[in-house]
Amino acid sequence: MSTQQQQPFLAIILATNRPQHVAAFLENLRETAEDPGSFEVLIRVDEGDDATYEAIRAQQKLSGFRVQMLVERNDKPFLHNVIKSYDRLTFEMSSPSVYFFWNLTDEIRLQTKGWDRILKGYMKLYGDDVFRIEPSKCNLRNYYTLEECVHSPDNYPVTTRRWLSLVGGWGDCWGTDSWQQCIDWYLGQCRIPVAPRGLFRSVPVFLIVMDGQEDGQVVSEGQDMRYRYRLQQGIMRVFASRTARENFNRLAQRLHAHTVAKQRGLNEYILRENRHTKQITLLAPNDTIIGVFGWSLRLASVHQWLVSFVIRYLGDGGRNAVIKAKRVVKFFLKPLRAANELQSRPSEIAEYHFNESENRLFPSGEDSVARLIDAL
Repeated sequence: MSTQQQQPFLAIILATNRPQHVAAFLENLRETAEDPGSFEVLIRVDEGDDATYEAIRAQQKLSGFRVQMLVERNDKPFLHNVIKSYDRLTFEMSSPSVYFFWNLTDEIRLQTKGWDRILKGYMKLYGDDVFRIEPSKCNLRNYYTLEECVHSPDNYPVTTRRWLSLVGGWGDCWGTDSWQQCIDWYLGQCRIPVAPRGLFRSVPVFLIVMDGQEDGQVVSEGQDMRYRYRLQQGIMRVFASRTARENFNRLAQRLHAHTVAKQRGLNEYILRENRHTKQITLLAPNDTIIGVFGWSLRLASVHQWLVSFVIRYLGDGGRNAVIKAKRVVKFFLKPLRAANELQSRPSEIAEYHFNESENRLFPSGEDSVARLIDAL
């Protein structure tokens, strides 16, 4: 093993209240990593959980990688309380050099020696830094409906910091895997120049083998499985609501806008979200409009129906006519959309300034979904 580096590229984050499991988890990382100094582990622990705290402290002395704890009061049921801790671990406690984040459980055991070297080889796979690496058992699954994303997501994707910063963190419920999978699904619905839809940025990896992917098989002390099941069913109902679906689409459109900005060579830009028109406007630093991205599901479905109708009955000629018409309409709509945005109330408009040199978090800005989940 090489000597410890000071600039980790990966942060593994988790929450635990199981001292034996987290000790074995950290031992497994130490035994299988090729360069322990290339990553760090950030763990959320309940205040007063002395057994877990001491187990991690003992491992800190043995590990060749940085192990940091976030000790917080558990004033809500365990699964419901940890989600915002993940954001604090990611954006407040991680090293600035971290490129990837991996949200795991203490049940995971890596079987592949040198898994850290394999992951490091995927850095900058896309120049815009918006993508996920999927080494888990669902990495080849195709998602045809949003419902599949909720009950069978890819549980352990390795996600870039850029992705997480643009969508405002891990989400507003403990099911971070389902939340991010829903965003990924809508990203795949984004219309791009070369195809009606198809911005796919989840990349399967086959060289990393993991055991313990059947998350939740071990019940920890104080965990009510009946409550957990009810919470899962409630979250599925919330995710099926129009409010949640449009929110996932909105966050996916942020990622889409970022990819467009990077294609234009912009290292600085402005995202202006208008809740009244349900549109994101991408602007250059001089306020030139680069693109407008809508997240209204009703408008998107009507647009898709009209395009499919024209192509079906007019063939390729109709398709070419649609493309030309879209270009003309977009040319004239840009100033109208900008004017409509200015007429909206200031409280309905949020503006975010992106700079390539900063690792800042773009707030999710959507309270309605969090309120629905908190009510469960």
